[in-house]
Amino acid sequence: ERCARIIVRIEAVRLHRIHTMTDQDARAEGAASLEEFRERWDTLHERPFSWDSNPWVAAYSFSTRRIAVSRP
Repeated sequence: ERCARIIVRIEAVRLHRIHTMTDQDARAEGAASLEEFRERWDTLHERPFSWDSNPWVAAYSFSTRRIAVSRP
């Protein structure tokens, strides 16, 4: 019998203030625009982490690799 495992490799970590995000960054996060991302952010986060407070955030870039493992 085989099972799948996923290996996640962190490629980069970037620390920045949320107001430095661009439309391209927002699309990479799954939003259609920066405005949509901002609205989603405020739905999930309250003060002291609201959009208006411009919190520090960490953006992780990663890759994944699926491997098949045989069970004994």
